[in-house]
Formats: sequence, C-alpha cells, structure tokens
Amino acid sequence: MAIIKFFLSDHLPRPSGRGKLSKTNWALAQNKRNFFVIFMLSIMLRTVTCGELRIADVNKEVTLCGWVKKSRDLGGMTFIDLRDRYGITQLTFNPEWDKELAQKATTVGREFVLQIKGTVIERSSKNKNHPTGEIEIKVKELTILNAAITPHFTIEDETD
Repeated sequence: MAIIKFFLSDHLPRPSGRGKLSKTNWALAQNKRNFFVIFMLSIMLRTVTCGELRIADVNKEVTLCGWVKKSRDLGGMTFIDLRDRYGITQLTFNPEWDKELAQKATTVGREFVLQIKGTVIERSSKNKNHPTGEIEIKVKELTILNAAITPHFTIEDETD
C-alpha cells in the first residue's frame, strides 16, 4: 500500500535541501509515478489485447480497446474488426441481443477508437487465416473513445 501511495502522491520531495531526494532520484520518482499512472490506465481500459484471445477463452468476460479496421453491416447484424498493435478481434452486434447497442454499432466508422466489454464466444464460421479466427466477442457495452473522420486511404500493412 505504501508503494501505491508513493506512486500516486502529488507531494514528492523536492530535489533540494537536507534529507531530500537528489535531482536524479527525484526525476526517477516522477518517471515511476508517470509509468504507474499509465500502467493503471491501461489496466482499466482493457483486460486483454486484441491478439491474445483463443478458443480456450470462450465464455470469458473481457474488455478490449482498439481502432476499427473494418465494419460490416449485414442487414441487422454488425461485425467490427477491432485492432491494436497485437492483433485483430471480431466484435459481433445483434439487434436480438441489444437493439440500441446494435444501432450504435452502425454509426462506427474506420479508425474510430473503441472500448468494448463483452463475452468471448465461438465463431460459427471460423477464419483459419487469423490467430483469433475461431472466436468473436458478443458485445455488451460499447464506448466510443474517439470518433474519426474516415481517412481517404486504408491504414494497413497489406493493401491492393
């Protein structure tokens, strides 16, 4: 607990005077505190990365964050490919599960930044080309962290 208080303290000793931290140690303390805050935010924003979920994770409750790579509206059901630096995971929105959430998903465009909470389910049509191709996320909560103007070009490694 004392470590957390140290990291979150806004009153770090100043780098001067007797019994105080040296300038170097004070700078290190500031960096540690900043790292801790960033680390805690990353934990709060997601529980897993987009590239780590597999079939063994079915029925697991997860929180993901990432950019929208692709969105497909198939006459009611909406599928979104969410990507981060670790991989891609497919999100599923069905009006039979939650009509308002499915409607909100249709407003999402490429490069939107999303946070979702949901349950890992097994995909009915598996994609062996992707490491996460055997699962998808049945979304229960959708938060748009940042809306984006659709870019004029596709942001990906392999393009036509």
